[in-house]
Amino acid sequence: MPKSRSINVLRQTTRKRAVLQAVPFAWIKRLPTPCFVLDKDARFIFANDSFLELTGYHRRELTRARFDTLLANAGIRDGLKDLLDLYQGHAMSAIAHDFVRKNGSKTHVVMDIAPAYEKGSKKVTHAIGCVLSHKRI
Repeated sequence: MPKSRSINVLRQTTRKRAVLQAVPFAWIKRLPTPCFVLDKDARFIFANDSFLELTGYHRRELTRARFDTLLANAGIRDGLKDLLDLYQGHAMSAIAHDFVRKNGSKTHVVMDIAPAYEKGSKKVTHAIGCVLSHKRI
């Protein structure tokens, strides 16, 4: 699947606020776009290989780390506010933050993050995020 097509599919998916019975990691894993899944406590429960390459972390290191682990100090408050809004049911479209890679270098990222709901409920159980663009700074 071409990269532009996969981004369009992701945007459509995030807009529909997909209902999850079980988090479908298989389709996220195959995407060339850096993607991740957070639990309700903003901890990473999955990241595809592209996201791991972007951040410099190994899967075991990133799994169960909090989202704010990647945020540059100046952006932690805004990043956590964005997640709070998300867990109240608001999709985040094209939000920008600076990530700190494992080696200490910074990368400016623009990403979409969408809430995922418990089946038959308005309770947000997970967040699915995809990096739309990134640039090392």
